[in-house]
Amino acid sequence: MANKMLGIFILIATIVAQANAAQKHEIYWKYGKKYDHVPLQSFNTFEIGDTLVFIYPRGTHDVIEVDEKSFEDCVVPPSAKPLTSGKDVIKIDAPGKRWFICGFKNGKHCKDGGMKLMINIQKPVAQGGRKLPN
Repeated sequence: MANKMLGIFILIATIVAQANAAQKHEIYWKYGKKYDHVPLQSFNTFEIGDTLVFIYPRGTHDVIEVDEKSFEDCVVPPSAKPLTSGKDVIKIDAPGKRWFICGFKNGKHCKDGGMKLMINIQKPVAQGGRKLPN
């Protein structure tokens, strides 16, 4: 009986751990593909602890995190620090909106190629389904 209860406990603990595990969201960064955040958001919930992985052939694109205005206008800020590895990993560490663009050819990939992405990271949820206070 004790072994059966232990087995059930381990099974439940495993299910809970998997449900709370951080997710890896792979974004295949490609010119000409629209990265409208609405369809992406409808299939993915972004939470603190998750990671974004922008995947593209090295030397063909980059990933720059920008503010909302730069995102809307596809402007590469002078202080931009492009990620260029071809497998750029970005850790989600706070709730709120984040904006990303491809800055290649001074923002042309963003403007003409649709290479921009906005995500909205959810606030952590306390047990019982209530949002934690700020």
